[in-house]
Amino acid sequence: IALQSGYGESKWVAERVVQMASKQHYLNANTIRVGLLTGSASGSWDTSHWVPALVQSGVHVGCLPDGNDVISWLPTSLAAAVIVDMQSTMNETPYLVHPRPATWRAVMEPSASMLDIPLVPYVKWFARLKATAEFTPRAAGGAGAMALKLIDLFQLGVKPAANRESMGLLPRVASYKGIQASPTLLNEKLPSLDSADVEKWIQYWREDGFLTPAKTS
Repeated sequence: IALQSGYGESKWVAERVVQMASKQHYLNANTIRVGLLTGSASGSWDTSHWVPALVQSGVHVGCLPDGNDVISWLPTSLAAAVIVDMQSTMNETPYLVHPRPATWRAVMEPSASMLDIPLVPYVKWFARLKATAEFTPRAAGGAGAMALKLIDLFQLGVKPAANRESMGLLPRVASYKGIQASPTLLNEKLPSLDSADVEKWIQYWREDGFLTPAKTS
């Protein structure tokens, strides 16, 4: 029986199983707590994730949520290199997040521009999403359907807690140990997420049919 979040507690149980097996059977093993992973260098990003769902909601409600909170999201291609770096962090549990966080606006602004819709305060966007939920079944398909299924998650951003990031949708974590364990993350030239990354995601989602094609003049 989960006392709080079954999802979070299940990951803790998995960590303990790995740690106990390593200790009892003299195995070299480590566990890494991975933060939010974005699309790869090609832009491919699973459309069942909450970020693609949120972006798709913009087509449905006619806007995207603005905000200036930090986001420490990490591209999957970069995360793969970091995991290799962290092979030697035995008996520790480092967090894997971006050492140079971007802002929420740095992702949402180019997303809104490419979809030709405005940015509005997060609370206003959520109010529009919630209003559509009152007459749209969560099981329905079409633009915005994924966001409606995740409306309980998105409600966290209405009054974000101080110990959370990404407009309250993700927990803040202690990243120092993970960063120090990875030469990749210590690289001073490592770029933050920007509009170039967003353009690749949007293009992939359009090619996948998840988003409507760009308007042609």
